[in-house]
Amino acid sequence: MRRPDPLSHYFPLRFANQAQVTRFAKQCVRCGQVVELPNMSGAVRVLPDRAMVAAKARCPKCSHEFPVTCLITQDKQVMRLHLPNTLLMWYLLATTSAPAPQAPAPAAATVDLQRLQRSEVELAADSVGQFDGQPIPAWIRHAGEQFDFEGVLGKGQQPAQDERVLDGQLLYRRHVLTA
Repeated sequence: MRRPDPLSHYFPLRFANQAQVTRFAKQCVRCGQVVELPNMSGAVRVLPDRAMVAAKARCPKCSHEFPVTCLITQDKQVMRLHLPNTLLMWYLLATTSAPAPQAPAPAAATVDLQRLQRSEVELAADSVGQFDGQPIPAWIRHAGEQFDFEGVLGKGQQPAQDERVLDGQLLYRRHVLTA
């Protein structure tokens, strides 16, 4: 059986509905410090609508090691699994292949098309708050498509194909009509 891999090799997680989870972290059970992907090793199994995670996390502050056993849904909800970490880790390592090598970063031209300024888009009159003293439009319209506000782009995070970035940090996802 293969050994646990750094959890960062599995991320970003991509689901069948085009949702993407780019970051994952847990709080240290001893000191409360946030433990991020580089300090976790284990295995992940991605299914069309959810992903199972079994890992060991090591706190960078106090060096305490603790188990992480959870389910991440395509809606980015994280639920604790009440299974022994050792059992789930064994199952995932036995039934999944090693993570694929990370794809190269998107070409600069693609990223530039996804990064927009306010002068290039139609802005919603409604705002959902403020960021750096500027109102955050509830949606933007670019090239005939509407994109709804999703959040703030994380450090080092790249937008997905169905996402646009406004003012360098505000993340918008393509509007999906629901019945």
